[in-house]
Amino acid sequence: MIPMLEVLISIYHLLANALHPELFLAAGGFMFNLIALPTLLNPNAGIPRIQSVLSVAALLFCFTLPYIWMGFYWSAGANAIGAVVWTIIAIYRTPTPNPTPTTSQTQTVQPAD
Repeated sequence: MIPMLEVLISIYHLLANALHPELFLAAGGFMFNLIALPTLLNPNAGIPRIQSVLSVAALLFCFTLPYIWMGFYWSAGANAIGAVVWTIIAIYRTPTPNPTPTTSQTQTVQPAD
């Protein structure tokens, strides 16, 4: 076999055995959490609670348990942190409804005589 090809194959096997799939799942989970941080830190952010935030938090929590059962503890930790982040977003960053003006706040226009 060609020596260069043998080197490439051995590097491939080394990387395939060294880089566990959990590292990719954990990296994705932590990136997802980092992406959510600006929303969490922005006091003016308004995210719809039911449509997006609670479903994301529930999915992240649901994926935490299978990751623990599979032994993917870093991925489970990333998902648990993400579930907490999105729950905090659901609590503190929901849009405030526009208040309807009361009669004392409305102005009446008097016709000109």
